Amino acid sequence: MHKNYPSAIAKGEGKNRAEVELCQIADLVVAVGPKLKHAISSQLRSSRREIFQLVPGSFTEFSDVEHSEQENVNFKVLTFGRGDFEDFSLKGYDIAAQSIVELQDSSYSLVFVGAPDGRQDEVAEILLQSGISKNQLIVRSFVKDKQRLRELFCEADLAIMPSRTEGFGLTALEAMSAGLPILVSGNSGFGKALRGLPMGESFVIDSDDPKEWAKAIATIRQKSRTRRLEEIQRLRRSYDERFCWERQCQALVARMWRMVYGKNKKRKKTTRRTTSAIWSVEKTQADTVPQNDFENDAAKGSITGEAIFLALQQILLEARTESSKTELSQALKRTALEKGFAISDNQGQGNCMFFALSEQLERIKGIQMSHDELRRTIVQHLRENPSLPDGTELFHFVDGYSSWDAYLTSMLANGTWGDHVILHGAANCFQTCIHVISSLPHRHDVMICPEFDVTGSNRLVLGHLHELHYVSLIPQKGGKDD
Repeated sequence: MHKNYPSAIAKGEGKNRAEVELCQIADLVVAVGPKLKHAISSQLRSSRREIFQLVPGSFTEFSDVEHSEQENVNFKVLTFGRGDFEDFSLKGYDIAAQSIVELQDSSYSLVFVGAPDGRQDEVAEILLQSGISKNQLIVRSFVKDKQRLRELFCEADLAIMPSRTEGFGLTALEAMSAGLPILVSGNSGFGKALRGLPMGESFVIDSDDPKEWAKAIATIRQKSRTRRLEEIQRLRRSYDERFCWERQCQALVARMWRMVYGKNKKRKKTTRRTTSAIWSVEKTQADTVPQNDFENDAAKGSITGEAIFLALQQILLEARTESSKTELSQALKRTALEKGFAISDNQGQGNCMFFALSEQLERIKGIQMSHDELRRTIVQHLRENPSLPDGTELFHFVDGYSSWDAYLTSMLANGTWGDHVILHGAANCFQTCIHVISSLPHRHDVMICPEFDVTGSNRLVLGHLHELHYVSLIPQKGGKDD
């Protein structure tokens, strides 16, 4: 409804119809963010298609941007993206300009980045029609260079995304990833994702009224720059914990693998399947996907179609992560040694957490249990204990699954990677603390304790190669647990 080109509504309906028809013939539909998931779910209600939600993780290439704590005389409000003329109303660029007008303060300025090359003057003229002063408007062309974007995030004081509607909103996610304070539209997938986080609500504006945006911008400026930067850092950490890109991709790859091969990876009766994705038109951050083990059926000539694609994809992923895995392994070895432990590795194959826990249980508690039996035991415990003592459902801490039952069913399958909820279940099921030592030097160790006192009980100790692999850690002679 907000596109500004001829027959926009008719063309939009045609595109939507094509997407729905594609989803109707698919076995799995992937939606980027809660807004797109809700939209396609309602349209597919009659066909009962399963919707897998992916919420893009933060952009790691911007995570090390350093901001000066010095206040500027002028407060620069940034809005950026591709400033195509037909999308001006959709993206709310007019709202951004009008909000600066509503502030009635010449110390505010709007930095618009995204004008088509050579058409900056035309874009400026459109924005000036909103009543903003020439002295308060800066228009620049679309930025492709990541380094230039980093510099832009340091220059600005606040990034706003006032879109009237937005499938997700990666521009605001980029700004948050760089530690730049943000305000985003409530009618966006990113805004809906933020609402589920502590403090997230304060960064979301549920209005396309420039007066409301002006009020929110002024509220942000009233805080000290130090406080603004601290608050966005807290939001980013909370977002990273809730929406881990690697963990979600891992769950998606595992889901597609089971769809192609079946739970037991038997090929004789496996039917060909298709997987459809409903993506935002924006580019998603998919440069890093965790390793997952695939059988090499291609070498035997017994794998065809989509399965070949998945197998080839895995080869690329393994090559991409090999160097980083080696570096992380060496880092974990050094860290473990400093803490008095040696690494006891395992074959992995998607079961590394369960292999490591199995070895630790036998060594510490004398419990002999195979990795697959251990998996079933922990999942059954979680099925019988789906909530924390305060009533909070554990499903609240799960990403990428439509229901608690769907999560547990996935975790029962051989090769599905264990996660933080599995560790919680293991700690409570076996009444012991679990100490996880990370390969990343800047990450603190994690202690997962059960919901009751286990004073005097020796803890299980695992090593974690960040987003790649779990190992068992054995005390060296004279070590802390020796």
